[in-house]
Amino acid sequence: MKRVLCFLLTMICLAMQAQSVDYELLGFLDSRDSLVEELVLAASEDFTPSLRLKNNGSGIPATTDTVYFDIYYNGSYASYFYLRGNQLQGLVSGQEATVSLPQPLMTAAAMDESVITAFQICIEVRIAGSAHDPVADNNRACVQVNRPLPVPEYAEGDFRVGPNPARDVLSVQAPAGTQVELFDMSGRKLLKDIMIGDKFSFNVSNFSAGIYFVKMTNGKKETVRKIFIAK
Repeated sequence: MKRVLCFLLTMICLAMQAQSVDYELLGFLDSRDSLVEELVLAASEDFTPSLRLKNNGSGIPATTDTVYFDIYYNGSYASYFYLRGNQLQGLVSGQEATVSLPQPLMTAAAMDESVITAFQICIEVRIAGSAHDPVADNNRACVQVNRPLPVPEYAEGDFRVGPNPARDVLSVQAPAGTQVELFDMSGRKLLKDIMIGDKFSFNVSNFSAGIYFVKMTNGKKETVRKIFIAK
């Protein structure tokens, strides 16, 4: 009986010590620290999101608590980052703070490699430890991110390939008699044709997004160009 009473007293004490911390994610920030629902990245820009966090509650988390920021990419859980309670002791009731990831969520090179031109990122905040968040419907913020691929239409002499990235149709302009071949990253040949005129088009609407290679051969001249197919 004494053990039961001690356990109950301990639980009551812990409950009394628990802090109410109503963290609200106000939204994502752009480079001017303005709240936005859409971001446009430069072609060479990494994506390192920053958010505005507000404490609407009456308390602060304990120094041993952990505040997690769960990351969702296009609706699916992707990763998380976190802050310790001792890093948020200054964020008292009514105060706001900027929270940034410690490193890029996605680099420009990785987005180019995967032909990523648009995506949505959502982040949810939650507390693990003695503190609790009494309001659950203000813990999430989302942003739509758009970016171009830094690849111009390719032109060299009589050879021209575009658009790059291509979505439905890839057009080739070259002298008549040029052999045109399309390869995937593994070197597998997907298409081959001999140009009758000086213009030719590939239907690439059914191809997966990614990197491909167009090989153009005309007599002794051979040109290979990397292109992107985006969806």
